Amino acid sequence: LRPQAPGPVFLSQAEERPSTPRKDAVPSRREVLKLKRTDDEDFLSRNRAEAQRRVPPKPRARPTKGDQVSPAKHGSFGAVPAYLDERKRELRAEAAAAKKALPDPDCPAGMTKMDDGERLEALGDLQARKEEVKKELFKLPLMPSTLRQKQRQEALHKALDDVEASIKIFERPVVYIQA
Repeated sequence: LRPQAPGPVFLSQAEERPSTPRKDAVPSRREVLKLKRTDDEDFLSRNRAEAQRRVPPKPRARPTKGDQVSPAKHGSFGAVPAYLDERKRELRAEAAAAKKALPDPDCPAGMTKMDDGERLEALGDLQARKEEVKKELFKLPLMPSTLRQKQRQEALHKALDDVEASIKIFERPVVYIQA
């Protein structure tokens, strides 16, 4: 047989409990009036004088970029990344190529726009032709005497008028030609 361990010990009604120390009693209304301040110190004057003596604190300077860098902000904070700039350039080039590939809305049906280089080359050729026709006209006499001279003079005047009309056309910024 085993010996049994003692069980929990309970305070019975008969046993006395240890007493708790009591706090002082709260003063009654009559007693509080007796506790009124007896010194006649002027707190308002004292606070006013202290406030006048006191120097206001200096405002703190705001930190500049060089002074303190937030760990969330790095050196290139706010700058557009290079890969985005490159992508924007690519998109602009694609848009320009697509716009160039579209047909010109001002172009009449059955016509195409002449390239600027081609137009300027043709204009240069026409101006050179105009100078040649003028030189040939200056070689003719002022008053043609034969029928052949008259016909030649008329042909040169007609050629000069045609060249000048063509020059007028090719001097425009946009020239359309038959497709």
